[in-house]
Amino acid sequence: MAVMAYGFMSLLFLVEPRDNLPDMNDAGWLVLSTMTTVGFGDVVPVTDSGLFITSVLMVVSSLYMAMPFGIIGYSFTKIWGNRAQILLLQGTRSRLEKWGFGAYEIP
Repeated sequence: MAVMAYGFMSLLFLVEPRDNLPDMNDAGWLVLSTMTTVGFGDVVPVTDSGLFITSVLMVVSSLYMAMPFGIIGYSFTKIWGNRAQILLLQGTRSRLEKWGFGAYEIP
């Protein structure tokens, strides 16, 4: 994600006029606020190519952020499906431990 941010930051710094983005820090702030979908509006692109690059950044960063959420959602669904087995296993372990049985006493 950092490589993508640096790439878009460099593109915006090259395309935008210096009175809009005087240094790389301002370009980085624009990219960071756009990637996190906060978009404060204090730094905005003024050229058509800057608007296009920022639009592409919005779409790409949203798709990039959606991948981890899909993976986490799938893992949650998978674990939730095994919930009954996990609860049974935890209950059995606690009862056996309560009765004084350990892992070596059970065949």
